[in-house]
Amino acid sequence: MIATEFQDQVTGIFMNFGATGYLYLVLDFPTPLDAGALALATRRLLDAEPVLGCRFDDSEETPVWRRRADLDTNSGFALIETGDIEGETTKFVATVFDPRTGDNMAVRLLRRTGDGAIGDGAGGDRLILCVSHTVADGGAAVMVLERLATLYSGIVADPAFQLPPNPAPRDSFGWLANFSLRDKMKVVRRDLGELPRLMRRQQGFLRSRAQFAATPRVRPILARMVVPAERLATIDAAAKAHGLSRNDMLLGGFARAFVAFCHGDPGRPLQIIMPVNLRRYAETESRPAICNLGGISNIFIEPNLGKAFGDTVQRVDRDMERQRKSFMGAANPYTAKMLASLSYARKRRTLDRMMEAGMKKPVPPTFTNVGRIQERRIRFAGTAPTGVTLYGTPLPLPIVVVAVVEYAGSLILTMPYYQDDYPPGAVEHFLADIVNSIETNRDE
Repeated sequence: MIATEFQDQVTGIFMNFGATGYLYLVLDFPTPLDAGALALATRRLLDAEPVLGCRFDDSEETPVWRRRADLDTNSGFALIETGDIEGETTKFVATVFDPRTGDNMAVRLLRRTGDGAIGDGAGGDRLILCVSHTVADGGAAVMVLERLATLYSGIVADPAFQLPPNPAPRDSFGWLANFSLRDKMKVVRRDLGELPRLMRRQQGFLRSRAQFAATPRVRPILARMVVPAERLATIDAAAKAHGLSRNDMLLGGFARAFVAFCHGDPGRPLQIIMPVNLRRYAETESRPAICNLGGISNIFIEPNLGKAFGDTVQRVDRDMERQRKSFMGAANPYTAKMLASLSYARKRRTLDRMMEAGMKKPVPPTFTNVGRIQERRIRFAGTAPTGVTLYGTPLPLPIVVVAVVEYAGSLILTMPYYQDDYPPGAVEHFLADIVNSIETNRDE
């Protein structure tokens, strides 16, 4: 049994509302993997990171992570031979997750057969790593992938290879240890200053809580866009010329593309929710714990998007500078601590009221930039994937979440969704428009 942390409980509550789910890393390999070694690596990873071998048990007053009794018979690994690699991927990514009964981690090795094979029938495999958001954010999911690669490589060389159990703490507030009282008050002042803007009606999609709950979870689509190295270099050069970061440029493109996507008014302000990795504030171990350690930044683009992309990105830069000066991603530490001290039942009621109130106005979109996945850290017995994609669980309107990763010089943008929520091609056009807005600098 492992104690649940504050962020575990909060994420678990949102899963009960159907507002989050699994994280999936999809890797394509140029040659087949050793299925036996991968199965063994999956099982040993559940011992190396014990929380991954647990389920969320909230049957008592305080939830705990309870170790599963079926780990030796059901490690979460499966080899699937298929002639429809994309269809099998979509089916798996659309799995409806219940934190009480679902596995915290699962691995699928998809082996191409028949028409689904590469070239003449010989070819590589697709590996899908699935991690519950109750135990891991995007950064931690990448850590799980790295450790799976380490175990696989070690087992191929020596079948007895294993990693010892990770003793690193999963403390949701570990990042606060290095914050002085002055630091904390700076965050509080910033968050208090944001309150009036958070109360305004934002641009976005609108759907009541009842409509959201009643949405049928059918016909999932995995929208994906790849920005190749040469296009990415153009974006980076433009960012450097203006003294901006790539993320600033992407946020500017995301803002303009989203307003067009939701048929909003470019003359109105826009709020973007941007998850931020809080590990950089903490003194982490060489093998940090698998946990949720993400904060939220509310990026405000105002008074409006501006006529051209250059106007938008200037507004982004201004607000990002405000965030950087006040510990970007760090939320009000006193409010979070107070919420953490409440009983689980009161947390559920509080967050339920927050969600109910939040869906009485348009929901701001979320832009998650996980960053660069290093090829050398995810080599499986010396073989690196040719491509890596990050997906979240498909979520119905009004929630819009775009995830971004960089791998092997390319940028991959994704947004899983339900086909019934949008006109054909709308989401794919939205993803393309994020980058097109940057490159063409056109007026919208």
